[in-house]
Amino acid sequence: MTHRNLSFWLLPCHEDSVNLQSVIDDFAKRYDAPVFKPHLTLCYGQFSDEESPWGNLPVIEPISLPVIGVDSTAQYTKTLFLRFPRNERLSALKESLLEQCPKPDTHETDPHLSLFYAELPISEKQQLAKNLVPPLSNVRFTEIQVIQHPATITRKEDVEAFRKVTA
Repeated sequence: MTHRNLSFWLLPCHEDSVNLQSVIDDFAKRYDAPVFKPHLTLCYGQFSDEESPWGNLPVIEPISLPVIGVDSTAQYTKTLFLRFPRNERLSALKESLLEQCPKPDTHETDPHLSLFYAELPISEKQQLAKNLVPPLSNVRFTEIQVIQHPATITRKEDVEAFRKVTA
């Protein structure tokens, strides 16, 4: 049986998305890095080709999260990102989505929104995080989207393979 790797993304409202996309696009251009939609990954899992979890996506009330900082890690998909506090509504939403995942992720919730993916020395990533003024003080999330992606995301081509899944 073949399977797909799917992630459930929480997307910012249009106005916030436009603002964040301009930051993502700027870093992508400056560093020849991948372009991607601004998002907060709620959870991910493996699904068979026959399973269609996007048919049961909850309609959400907007969730506004305060930006509590800019950070970086050695991880490719956390090169440079906005950090948010843990939130009960996010946790409940993640739990409801995990119920649909036959092989769910087991990672602890770390609410963040990436602005840049790249292989850079950690010292350079930390300097970028230190110098970046957050483009927003709050981000308002209004929609859930399902994205199909490679099993591992460690290079530009993996990000360019992201695909929105529709019914």
